[in-house]
Amino acid sequence: MGDAAIAVTVGFVLAGLVAFRRVRGVITPEARREAAREKMGFTFGRIAVGVAALGAIVWVTRQLFT
Repeated sequence: MGDAAIAVTVGFVLAGLVAFRRVRGVITPEARREAAREKMGFTFGRIAVGVAALGAIVWVTRQLFT
């Protein structure tokens, strides 16, 4: 196998890897970090709403039964 054949084979392997990553939706580490930050903010927002709802339930329960 000559040098050109090895270069072509390596090129096809790299192109296959790139295509596989694109099809699977693999993102760069920077984009992954940004997505994690956005998700973290959404999670904290949901926690805040849950805590507020729990507080409202406790308040209503105390109003009704005391």
